[in-house]
Amino acid sequence: PFSTPGFWYVVQAGVARIWVWDETSRLKAAAALDFPVDDFLVIPESCFTSATDRPALWESLGAGYFAQVWDGDSLLSDTWWPVLPGAAEWRGFLRGMGQPASDIPAPVKPDTLTLASWTPLRLNPWASRSLEKLIWQASALLFVFLLGFQATGSVRLYLSERQLAAEIAEMSQAHLATIQVRDQAHALRDKARQLRLLKAPDQLELMNQIATALPSSAGDLMVWQYQDGTLEFVVADNAPDLETYVRVLQALPDLSGVSVEPLDRAGQIRVRAGVSP
Repeated sequence: PFSTPGFWYVVQAGVARIWVWDETSRLKAAAALDFPVDDFLVIPESCFTSATDRPALWESLGAGYFAQVWDGDSLLSDTWWPVLPGAAEWRGFLRGMGQPASDIPAPVKPDTLTLASWTPLRLNPWASRSLEKLIWQASALLFVFLLGFQATGSVRLYLSERQLAAEIAEMSQAHLATIQVRDQAHALRDKARQLRLLKAPDQLELMNQIATALPSSAGDLMVWQYQDGTLEFVVADNAPDLETYVRVLQALPDLSGVSVEPLDRAGQIRVRAGVSP
């Protein structure tokens, strides 16, 4: 019926169901809307209907009405009227399809949001609009994935930092305890060293002899070191007479080779002497 027809069909139970339209009208409509021709589809209204167990009357989305007769999931036939058919036209349609006479049903509008399950029509997923929707969906999923990954990474980093801080705090406490133990050990070592020095033969008696023999200008003993028969000690004295120190210390029976020298620190002198075994 058209010089440039467009069509769509489906085969059911060995019978081809064919819809035909004026392809020129489709091309003009696509051009007027500035819409890609390949994406400007013509979908028969029958694709939005569902199978019924009795003849059904549908209200056309454009103008007029159309009826359908089903056998299970197979569409046996449909027809179109420009206006609501009367009882005679309805009975004639049923008689032509070999169906028993029945009252004309109330027309129903097709559900344009759902394609009928009986039709194999599927929109081209690579069409521009469909592809655009697919890209948007993929982008949204990617964004959600990246956001979730970043959030997970941030939470893991926060937990790791908390754990590291706790470990550092524990190490700090253990380190402080170690430092305290070390300081105590050093103090005990120094005390033991002093005790070993004093434990040398007659050290306390010798210290008493030297303290008694020192001139009256001598102050406190600042340092006392004895090792392998050699004694070295430091005495506080603001006005020392070095000859007097040598004379009084050389007079002690246990000391020999006494030498005295002032230190750089004001008010202190160092004494060295051999100790008889």
